[in-house]
Amino acid sequence: MIYQSGKAAKVLPDDEVPEILKECAKRIGSQFFSVDVIESKDGTKRIVEIADGQLFY
Repeated sequence: MIYQSGKAAKVLPDDEVPEILKECAKRIGSQFFSVDVIESKDGTKRIVEIADGQLFY
């Protein structure tokens, strides 16, 4: 996911924005950043990396 101006910019049309990412967007003081998230077998989502979003492909 990419965030721009505090809102998620979905990578794919069907992407759902998890609550953990919405909370992250509230707390990060940047207008543009990327977030890597993993989902465990039990469905728990965890943030593994927050970056400046310059490398996106």
